[in-house]
Amino acid sequence: MLDWVAKRLGIFELLPSGPVLGPWHRSRHWVREEPSSARYVDKALIEVGFPVLPVLPFGLAYDLDLVIVSAHPRWNMHEYALVRTPEGPIWLAKDAREGTLEQSIVADIAGIEAWMPEVPVERRSRPVKVDDRSTQDRIDLDLGYDNLDGEAVTVHFEGEAPILEERKRNGSTMGHSRSQLMAVLDLSHKELAKRTEVTIGGVHHKTQRILGVVPFHFALKQTQGGLCVGRFVQRGRADGGFDTVHAVASGEVAQGWEVCAEEEPGVVVVRQRGGLRTTTFRFLAPDAEHLELSTVTVQQWGRAAPSFHMALQPALPDLRFAFEGEVVSRFVVDINGQENLAAGRLVASAAEGQPRLALRPRAPWWVTDRPMDTQLHGHDDHVHVHIARVDVGGG
Repeated sequence: MLDWVAKRLGIFELLPSGPVLGPWHRSRHWVREEPSSARYVDKALIEVGFPVLPVLPFGLAYDLDLVIVSAHPRWNMHEYALVRTPEGPIWLAKDAREGTLEQSIVADIAGIEAWMPEVPVERRSRPVKVDDRSTQDRIDLDLGYDNLDGEAVTVHFEGEAPILEERKRNGSTMGHSRSQLMAVLDLSHKELAKRTEVTIGGVHHKTQRILGVVPFHFALKQTQGGLCVGRFVQRGRADGGFDTVHAVASGEVAQGWEVCAEEEPGVVVVRQRGGLRTTTFRFLAPDAEHLELSTVTVQQWGRAAPSFHMALQPALPDLRFAFEGEVVSRFVVDINGQENLAAGRLVASAAEGQPRLALRPRAPWWVTDRPMDTQLHGHDDHVHVHIARVDVGGG
């Protein structure tokens, strides 16, 4: 009933939800890893000695997240996220365009293009000045930076700190970055702000109001994780590992991956260690030739629970090899230890010698319009991976 009323009032997209699968369903279908049901044809489509990565995962936990929706005609939501890193805390200034709701990032990070290069979000390395007078219970701070358009932005935020955990934590993305990624949120804490001010280019802009009554400004704690669109190249190395190479505005960014075959019998682990997070792909090895993707995990520095975890059941076929027909796997996504926040299907095929993977999210509703297709092409010791959002008539 509450959801129906919220939809009628036009605020349904703001409401968080619960898990999309129950504990019984999870324990029944994901109790153990199972190899793919693929019937392989004796033919290699991509002749490389390392596993292929058919998805681009990301995960990032915020210690504090300040959100304001302004009445600016060209900008919609302004988000200021505090992230703890091994080098110390940093602030991310994230602004979403009006209309497209595509986000950008401004942060005082040297070489920001190499910082989580898998996330296809436009970014700039610029100072973000923060005057923080907050206490344990109260937030009181001012921020200043130049946004993506070079406009000077000043922000004042004050109110109670988000301390109490939310009952429903599966947070809506509210349509943001639809063309860039499939995001799933654990929105663990939320508190309405007391007073906020946003000035852009010397002009003060009022805060939008929900139903014309409640100002849209909140202090949150949340963790975001999911899968990105993008193009990258896997390039083999002499040590048996490989690099993923991402094109950025200034050229290329390469990330090194290690292949660990001895951690557990029948399992091959592929891992990329960064300063902020470690990304791990876990493959089952049902025989001496094939490697089938079973789980993907992003573990953030200083955090006990993974920011992102995706389990596949059964495992994906090895997309380096030909196999008969289409092979379907179910997937479920956990964020920050909160299980079952998203679910859907992955459909693998290798028709006409072309390895493909179709991602079709099924729940919650805010990920169903983020379907993606992956295409892979092999050349010498390289694999070219192209992941694109597709239109499938509403997902």
